[in-house]
Amino acid sequence: MAIIEDAAEAHGCEYFSRRGGTGEWRRCGGLGTLAAFSFYANKLVTTGEGGMVLTDSDDLAERCRSLRNLCHEPRRFHHANLGYNYRLTNVQAAICCAQLEQADGFLARKRIIAATYARGLEDIEGLAFMQLVPDCEAAYWLWTFLLPETTTLAERKAVISQLNAAGIGARPLWHPIHRLPPYRDCQAYRIDHATRLYERAISLPSGAGLTDEQLQRCIDEVRRAVGS
Repeated sequence: MAIIEDAAEAHGCEYFSRRGGTGEWRRCGGLGTLAAFSFYANKLVTTGEGGMVLTDSDDLAERCRSLRNLCHEPRRFHHANLGYNYRLTNVQAAICCAQLEQADGFLARKRIIAATYARGLEDIEGLAFMQLVPDCEAAYWLWTFLLPETTTLAERKAVISQLNAAGIGARPLWHPIHRLPPYRDCQAYRIDHATRLYERAISLPSGAGLTDEQLQRCIDEVRRAVGS
């Protein structure tokens, strides 16, 4: 059985594996048969668009290379299967290499940003923050908090609107997929919590380039918006 690991937002995430008795830290991207990372503009490592697939299977690697290059087999312009034009340009690849050289620094900054947000907002009654799972190191790709449990969708929208008006790029979580038109008839199981999380959650600016001054301004504006 193949396991496909969605590591799109997990650049640098680690967990402590206790298999074998001794234990070791393992990074996301090497846990499945295949792993996919995103290089979209707001990811830890970015080329603007595109992504990367990792695997330790030579056969699967060759299959992925063929699919991303229009399945030119066995010669150019002879398409053995339906393929895609998913190649990174040379410029994008060069940008990615430069970003990878700085990835550890980006990751460290992301963790500082997350800790600063938590300290700056922890005294506000009713807010809930992302909890770190034991034996894991998060990348904090996008720092998100929950408004109080009684918050309505209209109230959450009002807080985001006030933050946006103050120049803070706050945003909601993604709309629950099972409530979108193409998937409304596809639900196989009861989904209990996604809607309420969507109605309460706000994601704050989390880019590694955020300065200390900008970070403090975000905190101040959140305190002002939530308090009002």
